[in-house]
Amino acid sequence: DNAGGIAEMSELGEHVRERTDALDAAGNTTAAIGKGFAIGSAALVSLALYSAFITRASQKDDDHP
Repeated sequence: DNAGGIAEMSELGEHVRERTDALDAAGNTTAAIGKGFAIGSAALVSLALYSAFITRASQKDDDHP
């Protein structure tokens, strides 16, 4: 989006703005995919930590050092 704004303020041709818009769309898609992976990873980690907590909390006191 910054490149599009620079192209517009510089009064470059419409073809330049079309290219910067295409690049902006590709960047937005890449960012959305990365955020999806980050959210999925955080969800899996939280489930693993909760599972470990439940497992550890349900053990008898005699099992702890």
